Amino acid sequence: MQVNGNIERRQGRRVPNGTVIPAIGIESFGNYKLFYAKENPSAGIDVLRSGMEEAHDRGYLAHNLAFLLRDEKRYPEAIEALTVFLTEHPAPHLAPTLYQERSRMYAAIGQAEKADADKKQFAVAFQKQFGHPPGPQDM
Repeated sequence: MQVNGNIERRQGRRVPNGTVIPAIGIESFGNYKLFYAKENPSAGIDVLRSGMEEAHDRGYLAHNLAFLLRDEKRYPEAIEALTVFLTEHPAPHLAPTLYQERSRMYAAIGQAEKADADKKQFAVAFQKQFGHPPGPQDM
């Protein structure tokens, strides 16, 4: 738990039918659902946003935030977070999937030109990673 800018260990509390999520963002690759509380999805979103403000490396926090926002269908915010990850954190092994995901979100909000641009980025990143262009099964 963070108290007055310091991290302290404290006894947790049990809450009936509650979900426990981290109180601070984790600057490491992991499962974004760790920050998802079905009772209040904004809680995890707020933790990740707060973490991004203080992080040395915002990349994985932005990645987790993007997917939480996507699951909540908050596509413009998710696109913004995914863009932070793609521009600040080089991860060629994730790039094809992330461009594909961002393309889907652009399409969902009616931004066809940006969706098409990300489809092209996906194809380039896929080619770099796998040594051949994506086939229909990869789209």
